[in-house]
Amino acid sequence: MPLTVVEQWRSRPDQALALAAARYAAFSAAPPPSGPPARLFRGYLDPDVVLHVAEWESRESYAAAQRGTQLSARLDALSLVPPVCSYFHLGRSYGVMSRSFAFAICNLIRAPRGAGEATRALWSDGAGALRAVPGFAQWYTYSDENDPDHFMTITEWESSEAAHAYLDGPGSDVLARLGQAEAVGESFVQISYLDTPAPPA
Repeated sequence: MPLTVVEQWRSRPDQALALAAARYAAFSAAPPPSGPPARLFRGYLDPDVVLHVAEWESRESYAAAQRGTQLSARLDALSLVPPVCSYFHLGRSYGVMSRSFAFAICNLIRAPRGAGEATRALWSDGAGALRAVPGFAQWYTYSDENDPDHFMTITEWESSEAAHAYLDGPGSDVLARLGQAEAVGESFVQISYLDTPAPPA
């Protein structure tokens, strides 16, 4: 089963896009032998936070690739602290197969101690309602292999406009559902690789 590695970086002020570009360049120089391209996300409410999400065969293959990274000094210069890494496995997915996606939203969710399963169930029960949301395409939920009270969801959308309309509008039940379980969540929006400046050579 593929391992989804999530690195959570905090950039120096106004350096989030440069950090994202440098991290993606490092990934491209030593990618996993198989799997989809890495994804980049930026904090919706805290834009100095960057997520790098990539699939690896194992922790060992991920660690080996990081040892060969040539841009570590550049990343250190752009970030305030070392990244926090979490390791996830895909749980459930749901979507409208006829719809293709162009944009994604990532949510990292922390449930109260011991309430992870209840929070996941509450979140999953609402997944079907997304089918009726304009522009929705796919939904995925992931479990942290080290922490049963920590999980991640990724929703894919037909356009960035549809995704932001969901986040900004009253139709978004993210916070309401988390509140029922006394959980907390943080939303991140996709960074387009075309939006990131090229790192210096």
